[in-house]
Amino acid sequence: MLESLTLKLPRLVSPNSIAYYERVTKRMNRLSADAGSSSRGFQSKVRYFKSLSDDGEYVDNHIKSLTDIRAVIHLWATDSEFLTDQPLSDSFFKQFKIVSPLASRLGLLALVSLYFDKYDLLDDGIKSLRAYLLEQFNNRNGRPIPPRLRRFSEHAGLLLDSYAPKRLVEYGIDKNLSLQTMVSRFGISHGKNNRFHSICQNLYYIESLRDLEVGDDTPIFAEIVSPKVYGAAYDEHHLLGHEVLQILIDKCITAGELPDNWRDVLLSIAKDPRVPTGNRDYRRWWAIVGTERTEWVRQQLSGFDLKVFLEVLEDYAKNSGKDDIRRMFPARKRFLEGLFEMGLVEHSRLFLGNAAINFLRQNYHEDTLPHYARQSDSATAIIYLNLGSVHMVEGSHSFPLILLDNIPEESKILSYDQSYFSRDDLNRRLIHAHVGTGMPHDKITHHPNLTWQHKALLALRKKYGLSIGPGDVLTRSDYHDFVSTRKYYF
Repeated sequence: MLESLTLKLPRLVSPNSIAYYERVTKRMNRLSADAGSSSRGFQSKVRYFKSLSDDGEYVDNHIKSLTDIRAVIHLWATDSEFLTDQPLSDSFFKQFKIVSPLASRLGLLALVSLYFDKYDLLDDGIKSLRAYLLEQFNNRNGRPIPPRLRRFSEHAGLLLDSYAPKRLVEYGIDKNLSLQTMVSRFGISHGKNNRFHSICQNLYYIESLRDLEVGDDTPIFAEIVSPKVYGAAYDEHHLLGHEVLQILIDKCITAGELPDNWRDVLLSIAKDPRVPTGNRDYRRWWAIVGTERTEWVRQQLSGFDLKVFLEVLEDYAKNSGKDDIRRMFPARKRFLEGLFEMGLVEHSRLFLGNAAINFLRQNYHEDTLPHYARQSDSATAIIYLNLGSVHMVEGSHSFPLILLDNIPEESKILSYDQSYFSRDDLNRRLIHAHVGTGMPHDKITHHPNLTWQHKALLALRKKYGLSIGPGDVLTRSDYHDFVSTRKYYF
């Protein structure tokens, strides 16, 4: 048996070096752990106890050695059927103490790992495990604590408390500790399948978010937008990200606003909900958080679409080198913002050319961009706004303002399944399809100033029944000029 196990020691260099001893210690720890779990004798014991359990026999009275103890702990940790058939109990730990009043280093490490990894899956057996571990840490009789368990040992009373995750989280939030700092300080392992860490993580983020006021900023936002965090399990049917979305959206609905920093969190986790319902992100997130929340976020994102469109329009106005374009921007900006401030915008969609897309990617993180369709004119940005009784299409550069009482089905503007459009699809072909319905439309060129706003206001009021006054959509100086002349009327 010994011939099959070769321990290859590190080359002896500078034996007085602290680094040397640290390397040797780590190497020996690994070798001893491997030797304990992969030796033929150990594997034979694992098979033996598994066979007893499969035969319906309770195995505690068959534990006679330290190897037996480690074999049973190994089965608890790796075999869910064995854990169900041989649940942790006082009788098991009583037998452990008969074999060895003080747990071995490997046994203690294995039990602490079991405690963390299976935390909420141990049922009533966790009480017996807590009591045994507390006794072991309190009665070492001078025997050293394994280095990996020193921090755990220092805080064993708290970590082995019946409400340990809740108490830890309350402590961390009260002391303004990050989750990572808290985990490190208390010696909590956080492997892939660590149930204790997952529960602490969920409680930490959720309790922190529940204390926020709408618009608050917090370092937690930078943590929860990590896929490892929002993709962690929260309960049997939900991920942590689902709970985060629901808490933030519900707070925003109550407040009636979606602040930019909160919007960025929602988009970073779930992306824009204005996509086909078969989209992977839609199915994973929005289909689960519910229709009411999804529709509210969709409507709020219209303001983001408008912000993005105006930024592209402003960038073009500043860099076009044309004074008339630069002078025109404030009036066009105010007109669109006025419509949004009045609460008239129910829905929107962006259509961006390559230059506009590049501008956005230089100014926004990719994960926080609104959903948009591509369109053929590289320089142009176009936005569609649903104002209830009227549909508006507006664009940058020389694109006209278009008003329609409905969107012809063949245009596909409202279909998220179509993600590419030509400029003509949003202008000439759209108008042609609408004319085919026999209904009138309005196509207004943005020139001269005040004249185009007057035409748009007349159409919006008289044709489409929207009660919009010049003061709602004009700049202060334009409004003064508008009302001081008899040229404009309703």
